[in-house]
Amino acid sequence: MNRTSMNRRMFLRGAGGALLAIPLLPSLLPREAQAQAAAIPKRYVAIWSNYDYGHSRHWYPQGGLPLTLNPAGEAAVKYQALRALIGSNPALSRVLGAGLTPHLGSLNLFRGLDFPDWFGHGFAHALGNLSSSQSNDEINKLPMVSTLDQVLGRNARINPHATEPFVLGNQTSMSYGPDASGKVSRKSPMATTAQGIYSTLFRGGQVPESGQMASVHPRRDVLSRVLDDYKRVRSGAQISSSDKVVLDNALDKLSEVQRNLAAQTTVANGCSYKGISTAYTRWSYDQPQALKNMADLLVAAMMCDVNRVFHFTGIIDDDYYNKSSGNFHDGHSHSPRTVIGGKLNHEYMADIQGQLVSNFIVPLLNGMAAATDAVNGKSMLYNSLVHFAIESGTAHSFSDSPTLLAGNAGGALTSGHLIDYTNPALDDGTFNLPAEAWEADPQSPNFVGYGHGVQLQRIFVNVLQAMGLARAEYERADLNTYYRGRSDSSLGAQNNGITDVGGYGHIGVANPIQQSQWMMYGHHRMKDYNYNFFKTPLLMPPTSAA
Repeated sequence: MNRTSMNRRMFLRGAGGALLAIPLLPSLLPREAQAQAAAIPKRYVAIWSNYDYGHSRHWYPQGGLPLTLNPAGEAAVKYQALRALIGSNPALSRVLGAGLTPHLGSLNLFRGLDFPDWFGHGFAHALGNLSSSQSNDEINKLPMVSTLDQVLGRNARINPHATEPFVLGNQTSMSYGPDASGKVSRKSPMATTAQGIYSTLFRGGQVPESGQMASVHPRRDVLSRVLDDYKRVRSGAQISSSDKVVLDNALDKLSEVQRNLAAQTTVANGCSYKGISTAYTRWSYDQPQALKNMADLLVAAMMCDVNRVFHFTGIIDDDYYNKSSGNFHDGHSHSPRTVIGGKLNHEYMADIQGQLVSNFIVPLLNGMAAATDAVNGKSMLYNSLVHFAIESGTAHSFSDSPTLLAGNAGGALTSGHLIDYTNPALDDGTFNLPAEAWEADPQSPNFVGYGHGVQLQRIFVNVLQAMGLARAEYERADLNTYYRGRSDSSLGAQNNGITDVGGYGHIGVANPIQQSQWMMYGHHRMKDYNYNFFKTPLLMPPTSAA
């Protein structure tokens, strides 16, 4: 038994350093709960898709955002619970269909996340590697940076059973990571089908299966370990009669709590995967069974703990979807108001993304929500993060790139909200619109969104820190040197004198002035942001919404 000098409370000590206050039992439990949370295994799934350029009305639910966050030194952030926004509607939006509605409390939908620089067509920039552009040669001069999945998947604390994340894609991947020499380059998919997942992750069926596992309440062991010390104190020669009464009362309460906890077992899903179909050798977004098979196998991989970090790249298949033009990109992306199959092209594009959400992301979340983690009795979804990002932002531009996070990273992130970081003060009336018949007038049916907000790269900091990484584990001192120590106001007076940029990845090109003329308005936009906050995670609502 120990006595603390700070508060004169007595504690019982048990095996493994367990402590219990006498006689106030609950005083110990929060500390023990924190110790339990620290050991929670977290999973991360990155999902990337191309082409759809985030027409805002197809991604975001309608309705006001009456709640406000006030980050120090930054513009106010508006937000609202997703469940309040959806109301009686079956779905959040055209892209985020009804299948996600049961998971509203586990989602965060972000808007107002921008790429400060212009990249034209990009590859993995939405997951961390800005140096991958088809159009901006200056961006392609930047050093390659690993995508988030590669950073997390190669961290032994996050992914102790694998040396790299599992990369899945139907044609290629947007996962960038180092090779044996340390050179960062694009990773080839380890699998392109469900059969490939089965053969690679489960070694062709050699990973042993296990049934459901029952575990006792995580706090029950604490009580059991201190019980012997409790009894020893009561039978000691020096204890007074009155103290024995106090201990007897506490012992009765302790015994009752133990009986209750003994009955509270958590049934966790074991490793089971051989019953999942591996059919389909080729898939597109409109093939629900093929995509569900892959989602189910990824959930099984989590439960079998063969890997904890996964990357999915979906490429919209030109051959399958080419229904209006000899060139899919020009026929759809650059002709948003052309009608195809009774739909405007931008609606058609949104429905394609909606197929990915309904046919892959929804089964993935369903499986993770139904799988219980034996460590803390929470769902695999609660203990993980699923990160959905697309190639570009609103209407083929770099602004307002829709981003969806699902899960709570074991309680490190709150959830259940639409969070809008758009800064009305940065609205110059043009919204950086391409010349494709879009309009900036909010009253127009061709209105595509509004304004600019904060750097999208800042959500990477939220993700990395929520997964448990410290700044030293993901920051690189060799990046963004152009943005440090400036005194010429070329990036705005607010960005003079920055000594510590930090954060993850590149802000933009090494020397924005050298960009070709048609991209100079990208450099103009770069003056709108405050890079003092590049290393700072985005402020999020303090509590989760139901």
